[in-house]
Amino acid sequence: MTTRGWASYLAAACFLCIVLLVALWPARALLPMAAGIDGLVLRDVQGYWWRGQLRAEYGDVPLGQLAWRWAPAGLLAGELRFKMRLQGPDHAVDGSIARCLSATSVAVSGTVAAKLLNAALATYDIHLDGDFALAGLTAKLVGTDPPAVAGTLRWSGGSVRYRLGGRQFAAELPAMAGRLAATDGEPTLSVTNTASEPLFTVRLAADGWVHVALTRRFVDLAGNPWPGDMAADAVVVEVAERMPQLAAFALKSPP
Repeated sequence: MTTRGWASYLAAACFLCIVLLVALWPARALLPMAAGIDGLVLRDVQGYWWRGQLRAEYGDVPLGQLAWRWAPAGLLAGELRFKMRLQGPDHAVDGSIARCLSATSVAVSGTVAAKLLNAALATYDIHLDGDFALAGLTAKLVGTDPPAVAGTLRWSGGSVRYRLGGRQFAAELPAMAGRLAATDGEPTLSVTNTASEPLFTVRLAADGWVHVALTRRFVDLAGNPWPGDMAADAVVVEVAERMPQLAAFALKSPP
């Protein structure tokens, strides 16, 4: 065999080795990518980078099993795309994440029981019943630009318990719908009742502050009638809390 023939065989063998190494790259090698998310714990990692599963926890909240698979069709759009499913006793969420040279896109749909959120809400002495339905929630992150977000979130309604001014309150709230969009470049969830009347808004500012504005209509529904003759749509309560971890996750695309 000529020298050129041996070189061809060697090149083919090297190429095959590279393909095998990439194909057999274990899923656990991806764990360092999640190291920067405080409170996130990944366990029982199985499979490969292109198809696998694991169990996830955030703080003291079990998030269930996350399964993923590579979607080769994304290459036609110049993207590295994965389909994902997160499932647990209180939720089933399907979604995708895609990465191209300049942007990252995320899409999510599914159902989540309110009790999954109660561990986080306990910090504010709030407890919810009911279920949430997520429909077409999307976010596109381009560099350090504000994200382009969209989608809807619906709550079935139910019992709410909360503490205010040292007193415990309880109320039965009706079904609500939330629309996610960007307001002046900042992700904003606008929540209404089934008659499309405003109840409250939640806005994530670029500096990490989360701003919540409650209308008189919502305050009245929650069992604390507002005095005076202000319009039902008027904002009567505004609160804000700094959550820099949300800004770091939602307002900045990975390098």
